[in-house]
Amino acid sequence: MHTRLGSGLELAVGPMPGVQWGAVQVLLPGGLAAEAEGAQGSAGLLAEMLLRGSGGKSAREVSDALDGLGAERSTSATTHHAAGAASCVADRLMDLLPGVLEIARRQNRGAGAWEGAQGVEAQGVAGPTCGPREVAIPQCR
Repeated sequence: MHTRLGSGLELAVGPMPGVQWGAVQVLLPGGLAAEAEGAQGSAGLLAEMLLRGSGGKSAREVSDALDGLGAERSTSATTHHAAGAASCVADRLMDLLPGVLEIARRQNRGAGAWEGAQGVEAQGVAGPTCGPREVAIPQCR
């Protein structure tokens, strides 16, 4: 099922009988393909802001609420979207949805949230310098 709500939010639902795990994903327009030259990382920054609090809740409060539901969460930048995802046991999915929708609609845009997300994304743009691949490949040459 795919529908557009009155708010403009698109909703796609795909039931999978027998599956005991449920997931929800928020896709915000503005992925890697939309990044301006010199603004590499902006899509990842937008995605990272999804977990920096929402509505009057801090990042810690959002994290604690998701933890209380046993939810896993992640953010990423795809070609066309900044994405946030959360999953939990199927029985708790309806409890998870209101919080995820709140995160999508009312991100915390305060200075502390921005600086924290910016720091995480700067690390991602710089890339790892001491991971196994970065250590092993030069030694194999």
